[in-house]
Amino acid sequence: MPDIAAPRDSRASVLYADEHKPLTLREAWRVLVKSWPFVSRYRRLVALKCALVFVSLTFFLMTPWPLKIVIDNVIDGHPLTGVPGAILTPMVGDSRSGILVAVSLFLVLTVILIGMVHGEAQALGTNVNSGGLDQAGITANDANDGGSLWNGLFGYLESRITIDLTQRMNQSLRTAVYERFLRSPLALYADQKIGDAVFRVMYDSASIGPVFYRGVLAPVMSVFMFVMAMIVLSFQFSNEPVIVVVAVLFLPVIAIGSSLFGRALRDQSQSMRESGSDVMAAFEERVAQVQLIKAFGQEARETAVVDAASWQSFRSTLRMLAI
Repeated sequence: MPDIAAPRDSRASVLYADEHKPLTLREAWRVLVKSWPFVSRYRRLVALKCALVFVSLTFFLMTPWPLKIVIDNVIDGHPLTGVPGAILTPMVGDSRSGILVAVSLFLVLTVILIGMVHGEAQALGTNVNSGGLDQAGITANDANDGGSLWNGLFGYLESRITIDLTQRMNQSLRTAVYERFLRSPLALYADQKIGDAVFRVMYDSASIGPVFYRGVLAPVMSVFMFVMAMIVLSFQFSNEPVIVVVAVLFLPVIAIGSSLFGRALRDQSQSMRESGSDVMAAFEERVAQVQLIKAFGQEARETAVVDAASWQSFRSTLRMLAI
């Protein structure tokens, strides 16, 4: 008995040929432009999300200053200068105890707002990694992403906003993709695997969240954080400009490394999505033809085909996680 999926393989390879091509910078820009209508309709939530992110980053980047102030101005007794001096001198003057109280209040406020004093804050999120190591399980979390880099009050608010924003974007894109399938000519379904179509509607639609968060917000955050870090370094090491120059020189190295790593990540992510789609398509086609399979006694063979597709999806995910 021939493989049930075989008649469509040659046509499907042509149908999805463009997905195997490397994504150029121009094509990546087109993806962002096409995705933007599904993001821009929720401008209020996007603005709130961005505001919380940037304010939280500002608090995070200011956390080295309190220790410096305590050592230089409280313990060693040096007068306040620069930005700390412009802020604290009108409030507490040159009083060491007043400076210490002001710094302590700032740290308490930081703990309340972003939930950290030293080191890196623990991420706060709603993801539950119970979907398994496959594309469907991973994108099920993407569709319900509500994470935050912070675990204080700002982290709680950002998580709530992110959940709402992610759900709205995902539902809008999912409905649009489904409507596109309904409006497509019938000839499309001669080449389109029904399981693949379901996979794209249910799981690929969840990609709209990562497209915005990682493709738009993350680069803007990185630039903002780099500029703010340079400002902090300039004030903290005003007498050692070499430190600031060395930090700036590392930027091209990081940018080149991120570009190369991002391309490899994209290629493996595409392979993982295709493997996940193959699993759903293989299962759907064999369930649809279950009477034919049983009539020819091919249960063992068709089970092996689905099992092989499932293991291939699992291996693709492991390769993705290894990058």
